[in-house]
Amino acid sequence: MIPSILAKPAAVFITGLVAGPLVKPLVRGLTKGTIRVAMEVKKLAEEAAAEVKDIADEASAEAAASRAETPEPAPAPAAAKPRTAAKP
Repeated sequence: MIPSILAKPAAVFITGLVAGPLVKPLVRGLTKGTIRVAMEVKKLAEEAAAEVKDIADEASAEAAASRAETPEPAPAPAAAKPRTAAKP
Protein backbone atom coordinates (compact mmCIF):
# COMPACT_ATOMS: atom_id res chain seq x y z
CA MET A 1 0.00 0.00 0.00
CA ILE A 2 2.71 2.47 0.90
CA PRO A 3 4.70 1.99 -2.33
CA SER A 4 1.64 2.83 -4.46
CA ILE A 5 1.00 5.97 -2.41
CA LEU A 6 4.58 7.11 -2.89
CA ALA A 7 4.84 6.07 -6.54
CA LYS A 8 2.73 8.89 -7.96
CA PRO A 9 4.46 11.76 -6.11
CA ALA A 10 7.84 10.22 -6.88
CA ALA A 11 6.97 10.01 -10.59
CA VAL A 12 5.85 13.64 -10.61
CA PHE A 13 9.01 14.70 -8.78
CA ILE A 14 11.30 12.80 -11.13
CA THR A 15 9.44 14.11 -14.18
CA GLY A 16 9.83 17.63 -12.79
CA LEU A 17 13.55 17.13 -12.31
CA VAL A 18 13.98 15.90 -15.89
CA ALA A 19 11.51 18.15 -17.68
CA GLY A 20 12.04 21.29 -15.57
CA PRO A 21 15.28 22.42 -17.20
CA LEU A 22 13.77 21.75 -20.63
CA VAL A 23 10.38 23.34 -20.06
CA LYS A 24 11.39 26.40 -18.06
CA PRO A 25 13.20 28.19 -20.94
CA LEU A 26 10.33 27.35 -23.26
CA VAL A 27 7.73 28.79 -20.89
CA ARG A 28 9.91 31.83 -20.23
CA GLY A 29 10.30 32.45 -23.96
CA LEU A 30 6.58 32.09 -24.60
CA THR A 31 5.78 34.48 -21.77
CA LYS A 32 8.24 37.12 -22.97
CA GLY A 33 7.01 36.75 -26.54
CA THR A 34 3.40 37.15 -25.47
CA ILE A 35 4.24 40.27 -23.49
CA ARG A 36 6.10 41.76 -26.47
CA VAL A 37 3.16 41.07 -28.78
CA ALA A 38 0.71 42.56 -26.27
CA MET A 39 2.81 45.72 -25.94
CA GLU A 40 3.05 46.08 -29.72
CA VAL A 41 -0.71 45.61 -30.13
CA LYS A 42 -1.34 48.21 -27.42
CA LYS A 43 0.98 50.67 -29.18
CA LEU A 44 -0.75 50.11 -32.53
CA ALA A 45 -4.18 50.52 -30.94
CA GLU A 46 -3.13 53.82 -29.36
CA GLU A 47 -1.84 55.07 -32.71
CA ALA A 48 -5.06 54.04 -34.45
CA ALA A 49 -7.17 55.74 -31.77
CA ALA A 50 -5.16 58.95 -32.15
CA GLU A 51 -5.58 58.83 -35.91
CA VAL A 52 -9.35 58.32 -35.65
CA LYS A 53 -9.56 61.21 -33.16
CA ASP A 54 -7.65 63.45 -35.59
CA ILE A 55 -10.01 62.53 -38.41
CA ALA A 56 -13.06 63.18 -36.21
CA ASP A 57 -11.68 66.56 -35.10
CA GLU A 58 -10.99 67.51 -38.71
CA ALA A 59 -14.51 66.51 -39.77
CA SER A 60 -16.02 68.52 -36.90
CA ALA A 61 -13.96 71.57 -37.88
CA GLU A 62 -15.06 71.25 -41.51
CA ALA A 63 -18.70 70.91 -40.48
CA ALA A 64 -18.46 73.98 -38.25
CA ALA A 65 -16.80 75.95 -41.04
CA SER A 66 -19.48 75.01 -43.55
CA ARG A 67 -22.22 76.03 -41.08
CA ALA A 68 -20.51 79.39 -40.55
CA GLU A 69 -20.25 80.02 -44.32
CA THR A 70 -23.89 79.31 -45.22
CA PRO A 71 -26.45 81.74 -43.83
CA GLU A 72 -29.36 80.25 -42.01
CA PRO A 73 -32.57 80.41 -44.05
CA ALA A 74 -35.21 82.86 -42.93
CA PRO A 75 -38.08 81.28 -41.07
CA ALA A 76 -41.01 80.38 -43.29
CA PRO A 77 -44.08 82.56 -42.93
CA ALA A 78 -46.88 81.05 -40.89
CA ALA A 79 -49.33 79.19 -43.04
CA ALA A 80 -52.72 80.86 -43.32
CA LYS A 81 -55.64 78.93 -41.97
CA PRO A 82 -58.12 77.96 -44.67
CA ARG A 83 -61.50 79.57 -44.29
CA THR A 84 -64.44 77.33 -43.96
CA ALA A 85 -67.93 78.18 -44.96
CA ALA A 86 -70.18 79.28 -42.14
CA LYS A 87 -72.84 76.84 -41.11
CA PRO A 88 -76.46 78.04 -41.64
